[in-house]
Parts: sequence; structure tokens; C-alpha cells
Amino acid sequence: MYVEKMKAAIEKQIEKEYEFSPVRGCAAQLTDIVAGDERLAQIVCEDFDNKRTVIECEKKIKAFVDKNHKGNAGYCPPWKAEEIIREYFGLGSASEQAAAPTQMPAPKPKVMTLADLI
Repeated sequence: MYVEKMKAAIEKQIEKEYEFSPVRGCAAQLTDIVAGDERLAQIVCEDFDNKRTVIECEKKIKAFVDKNHKGNAGYCPPWKAEEIIREYFGLGSASEQAAAPTQMPAPKPKVMTLADLI
């Protein structure tokens, strides 16, 4: 539920960005971080409701690049971008996420057929 809501909100935020925009890269990385975790998606959705955006998050990444560039070259490695994204949206570190217990999906109810009764 929250994962789909988050993805829809992200699409709405980036719909006017050009194809290779850093904002689109940030959105893709946020989606990868959350993956299918409903708890993380809920946190992101609450942040979106509180006026946090992917665009503003990408500005934090750009600030890192601007602060750490040499000459005309600047780069933010993926691990650092992930750290910035996690901090901006309050998602905790990757190690905290790995240590958190994962909720197993409820098993699908078994559909009985006539053959099962025989």
C-alpha cells in the first residue's frame, strides 16, 4: 500500500524532470533503498506529506558535490548518496535496516479443489 503510494508520489514529483536529471537518479536510488519495505515507504510518505521532496533531497547531494569537488570535476559516490538520502528521509543506516526484523508476508490461503477432497 505505502510502497505504491510512495512510487506514485515520486513519479508526480519528477514528471517534469528531464530523462537524465540527477533528481531522477535520486528518485531511483530512493526507490531502490525502500524496495518493498512498507515501513520505510510509510516513513517516506509521511515526509512527503510534511513537504519533503526528492528535489530537495537531491539538493543535499549536490551540496556534497559542490563542497568536495576538485577543479571542474565533482562526484558523489553511490554509497554517499545513499547515506544522504537515508539521512534526509530518516530511514536509518543500511546496517540498521539489515538488522531490523523483516515482516514475513501472510501466507496465501490455500484454495481447495475437488481433487483435495478425494
